[in-house]
Amino acid sequence: MVNRLEAIFERPLALILLPLSILPFLLVVPQMVESKQLYERRHQSGPLPAPRVVLTPAQVERFQPVAAYSGAVPVLAYGGIRDRAEGAAVSRFGFAEQMAALDRMGFSAISMEQFASFRAGDRTGLPARPVLITFDDGRLDSYRGADAVLARHGFRAAMFVSTAKVRRGDTDHLTWRELHGMKDSGRWDVEPQAGDGYRTVAYDQRGDTAPFYAVRRYTRSSGLESFAGYERRVTEDVFGAGDRLRDQGFDPHAFALPYGDYGQERTNDPAIPQFMR
Repeated sequence: MVNRLEAIFERPLALILLPLSILPFLLVVPQMVESKQLYERRHQSGPLPAPRVVLTPAQVERFQPVAAYSGAVPVLAYGGIRDRAEGAAVSRFGFAEQMAALDRMGFSAISMEQFASFRAGDRTGLPARPVLITFDDGRLDSYRGADAVLARHGFRAAMFVSTAKVRRGDTDHLTWRELHGMKDSGRWDVEPQAGDGYRTVAYDQRGDTAPFYAVRRYTRSSGLESFAGYERRVTEDVFGAGDRLRDQGFDPHAFALPYGDYGQERTNDPAIPQFMR
């Protein structure tokens, strides 16, 4: 009789204990997934192989070597490199094809220091067909997709970074270690794009938003910030970004405005574009 009672009670008890035993595993699974993602981010985020590109006869005919020029430096600004073109990002093959075309036409990619000197009126040492290649936002996919392609053609590029995103450890963006490795390769210049300013802010009571640098910010607690407050906010962000890079041992020569927007098209204060220029 006792054995029969034990058997009767053991079954419900087993059913009760089984879900309880699952709970710790369910709690651990998200951590396991996150750890796997972090592992892949840290250990499998090196440069990707350069896609094989062979220009077609039509492309060879189209991309003839260009004549030498002076007084201008074309600037190519990339938003990212992914497996396929999407939004502001170009595909890996598309980027490789474009670099092959530039090489075929005789362009030479210059450093940001050379470009800064050119903008200051010094054209000493510029190649016959200079071009500047840049990437926005310090994205990991840009580095992974571009590095081997740049190496294939003897090109270099500038990576503009948001130092706040680097500091937060955003897994879509490059780390300080990776940025140092890029600089040490001789193929990359590391430049500031913003501190915390690669984002939008509210500029009116309705909550409408615009890029950080384009408007005077509105908050419910303080209302619309003064122009002096705007100047202080953006100045601290611009120079703070440069300071963070210098603290890391980089030597910035330029600043790329997030979204390319300094209020030149739409703003809530007409003094902003002139101040930003």
